Amino acid sequence: MLTNTTNIQQFEKGKAAMLVDGTWDTAQYTSAMGSNVAAFVPPFSNTPIKGVVEYPGDGFAVTKYSKNKADAFKFLDFLTTTQAGNIINAAGLIPDIKGLKTTNPVNQEMLNFVTDDHLTPYPMMDNFVQVNVGNAADAVLPAVLANQQSALSALQKMEEAWKALPAAQRSSKDYAGG
Repeated sequence: MLTNTTNIQQFEKGKAAMLVDGTWDTAQYTSAMGSNVAAFVPPFSNTPIKGVVEYPGDGFAVTKYSKNKADAFKFLDFLTTTQAGNIINAAGLIPDIKGLKTTNPVNQEMLNFVTDDHLTPYPMMDNFVQVNVGNAADAVLPAVLANQQSALSALQKMEEAWKALPAAQRSSKDYAGG
C-alpha cells in the first residue's frame, strides 16, 4: 500500500482487488477493464460510511495578472456550456454543469453515491488546505489508513507543515473570506 509502484497495472490486470483513486482515471480503467470495474465507497471504517469525498469542479479561473483577460473570460463562459460539458464528458471526466450527466458508468456510480444513495459530500482536502499541508497529509495518511501510524501523529505532521508556512498563509479563514 505504501511503496508499490505498479498498483495501477496490477489493478487493470485483475491482480489487485481495489484501488483508491478519483474520477480523473476512470476513463483509463473503463477502457482497459470494461464492465469489470466499478466504484465503491472505501471501507476505512467498521461503522457505516455516511459521506464521500467530492471534487467540487474543475477550478478554472482568471488571474488578475492575466494578459488576455477578455479572451480568458470568454473561455470561462464557454466552459459553462453544454458543448464544453460534452467535451469534458468525452474526455472521461464528469462535466460539472448542472443538468449534464456523464456517460462513463463508473463516474455515474460515483455521482449516484450522493444523488441516489444520499451520502454526504465532503470536499477534497487539497481543495481547502495549503499545498504544503496537503503534501504532508499525502505523505502520512496512507500509513494511518493501513494502521501503521496513529491519526494523532499524522495530524502533528500536518500541523508542523502548517506552522512552517509564512504567517500570511496560515489564515484559518475560508477562501470566501469567512
